[in-house]
Amino acid sequence: MTYNVWLDDEAQPEVLFIDGSNNLNTDGWITINIDIPNNTKQLKFKISVKQNGSDMAGIDNIIVLGEPISPCKEIMISEYLEGTSSTTLRNNYIELYNPTGSDIDLSAYVLVKYSGKNTIASSSLSLSGYIPAHDTYLIEDDQENLNIDADLSTNSAVMNYNGDDKLALKYGETIIDLIGIIGDSTVFAKDLSLRRKSMIQSPNNQFDPFEWDTYGLEEVTNLNQHTSYCEGPLPEIVVEALGRPINDGSKVTTLNNNTYFGSLPFEKDSLLSGSYTIKNVGTKDLEIYEISISGEEALDFNVNFTGPKIVVPNDSLTFSVDFKPSSRGLSTARVIINNNDPSENPFDFLIQGEGTGHGNDPLIISQYYEGDGNNKWLEVTNIGQEVSPENMYYLALFWNQDTQNPIGSKPSRKKLIPSLNPGQTLKFSATLNVNGPAYAIDGQEIKTTVCSFTGDDIHHRRLTCPVGADEASQLTVVNIEIKVVDSLESIKRHVDIFHVQQSAVRCIEAITNTGCQKVVYLVASKQLTTGISTHVDRLLQIPVTPLGKNNVENTNRPPNAKIHSSGSATVNQLFA
Repeated sequence: MTYNVWLDDEAQPEVLFIDGSNNLNTDGWITINIDIPNNTKQLKFKISVKQNGSDMAGIDNIIVLGEPISPCKEIMISEYLEGTSSTTLRNNYIELYNPTGSDIDLSAYVLVKYSGKNTIASSSLSLSGYIPAHDTYLIEDDQENLNIDADLSTNSAVMNYNGDDKLALKYGETIIDLIGIIGDSTVFAKDLSLRRKSMIQSPNNQFDPFEWDTYGLEEVTNLNQHTSYCEGPLPEIVVEALGRPINDGSKVTTLNNNTYFGSLPFEKDSLLSGSYTIKNVGTKDLEIYEISISGEEALDFNVNFTGPKIVVPNDSLTFSVDFKPSSRGLSTARVIINNNDPSENPFDFLIQGEGTGHGNDPLIISQYYEGDGNNKWLEVTNIGQEVSPENMYYLALFWNQDTQNPIGSKPSRKKLIPSLNPGQTLKFSATLNVNGPAYAIDGQEIKTTVCSFTGDDIHHRRLTCPVGADEASQLTVVNIEIKVVDSLESIKRHVDIFHVQQSAVRCIEAITNTGCQKVVYLVASKQLTTGISTHVDRLLQIPVTPLGKNNVENTNRPPNAKIHSSGSATVNQLFA
């Protein structure tokens, strides 16, 4: 006899529990113990009986018994913070919560760390003292500098975690709560704050990310305090768009949940809209007092909501935000939802949209050709009245799979463009065996992997990022706003702050019907000579919103722009 178990439709190995080598006849019970992870939502079970010979085989009764999890009966980890660290600084915190109505002695509890792929704990920290009923116990690394009062300040190696380490709370030798998957070295919680959702009433010895709200670096607003259903009915706010969740405090935008609006010409009298759903998954009425927009470009967005409104448990409401850019470039703001959820008030998230429009840059992509085999080339023309700066512009290729995230991606391939005289053209071709069409190829082309496109990729002519504040300050001709960063650590840790908003330069021509959006640059001071390129590249912006051929306006082409096409080439498509 064998049995099979499926945990959330994932089959487990078949288990033989009666080998059938001897006749089995019993009027008692045969007991099988099966370990079921706490986060299992669905269990399927099958017993198989194989008969040998002429005897009868059968099972009279099957009883499934289990030990129910009693809520609000055991200490759990309620918050995790992995912050800034150096040789003299480590802002790491772990918060424990007592969901019961009585004080709990900590002397039997141990906090342990599993480093990287290790399945054996690398260090441990024995706890002492008491946690009062419905209260917290905060543990901090003694090298922190956020000046937060903690119950225990320690130099234990347990607190020296860096985002891929796992932390477990043990009662005696038994793990009762866990952050991370033991044996997995994936970096899952670096520069993050994880806060247990109010609806979670028990610890879990199997890490489940859905039990946690995720916040950015050193979000300490609710540190050393926790709200839980164990203290009585509470509202619980959830925000979604297009059926996908939006996290409180989110700093990432995407078309998939309406936090990125796409691009829109700022000259046109039209707008883009995104709809959002607020759900109350709690046990008490959720009150939405006000929904507003904040940030430097807040005026480019308008929220459609009249409050206050009440959302009863298991109900929802919708609101929308309109985007109408006032200028070319990236517009960034935050949606602020003031409500009565004690752990997520205000609920806020980032939104972004792109204002497009015609530019005044001298270089355009004037021809594109994709023929048989490696016969692929691009032509760049200087349509300006002056010599273009050497190595200030470059061709950038974005393969189709790299265009899904509009913010913070770097080109798949890129190639610097040398100086061009007014009216001069220059061809770039694939690196191997380019021989056609004969009229266009003369052997003077610059070989580059940018010309490894496949018909659904995107090509831009872009401005390079000058490294050096002095040189950058001279670039007033393209209207770059300069912000100088004086330390590599600032670049790594504060990329979102030290952007250079480059509002005038954008691609005039896009080869596929995809539209364009502003480029964001980082300018580093001259003292920084290493480690810059990686952090510059990651800030390059790409377009994702299709505009379609109906938006092509050849009548608006720049003066002196050539109109020419041959083979499969498409020339001078200006996107409004």
